Amino acid sequence: MPLRVGTVSYLNSVPLNEGLYEHPEVDLRPYVPSRLARELADGSIDIGLVPVIEVLRHGGYRIFPNAAIGCVGAVLSVKLFSDVPLADIRSVRLDPSSRTSNALTRVLLEGTYSLSPRYVDASTPDEPADATLVIGDPVLRRVTGAHAELDLGQAWYDMTGLPFVFAVWAGRPAAATQDAAEVLAASKRAGVQNIDAIARREAVGRDINADLCRRYLRDHICFDLGEAQQAGLKWFTTLAEEHGLLAGPAPDVDALLL
Repeated sequence: MPLRVGTVSYLNSVPLNEGLYEHPEVDLRPYVPSRLARELADGSIDIGLVPVIEVLRHGGYRIFPNAAIGCVGAVLSVKLFSDVPLADIRSVRLDPSSRTSNALTRVLLEGTYSLSPRYVDASTPDEPADATLVIGDPVLRRVTGAHAELDLGQAWYDMTGLPFVFAVWAGRPAAATQDAAEVLAASKRAGVQNIDAIARREAVGRDINADLCRRYLRDHICFDLGEAQQAGLKWFTTLAEEHGLLAGPAPDVDALLL
């Protein structure tokens, strides 16, 4: 039976997916991040490229080694666009597709900026908001007319000096096997070794400038889950718990790592 792997269709996931598209033992299924988390929770997939906030909330998944979607500084594709100065934000429309970015927005605004904004339900687009969170490829295509914008990856780095991790390969313990880990590791190797070719290929279908695609994947997205990334994840775990963004007590991140 093929390994059922859930992933996301954003540009930043392509290098991690590169070796999975045609893999004979993988059934690769694309979702938006929030839907992917639900599919893993109900057992519809075995492994997923899961938003880290969902891994922390669940507490029972295992995290596969040395592969992630993250950044060290500016990420380019996760931004808060504001019609007012950042210090004057009173309402924020979050992105329904990304729970990690939503949580990070709250940590940054409530922590770094000492704000207590009202969070607007994204399902009510007619309700006005001072600022809007946008993630993924649409940010790379966007010509901003905003009064101010905040790159969440850069804001996190400025606050902590640490990388930020948005998503990891995670699965239930029964699916977290060495064979699965090797499949995911080989896929990552195939992707990071071919960033330039991936950028040229993906730029056309995504309507994103090819040079921007290359710079984004090579210089802004970090696909590793090394010690620095793990330190950033642990600090985010602490802050998420402090801000009441987890379902209960924070899990031990070290215990989740394979």
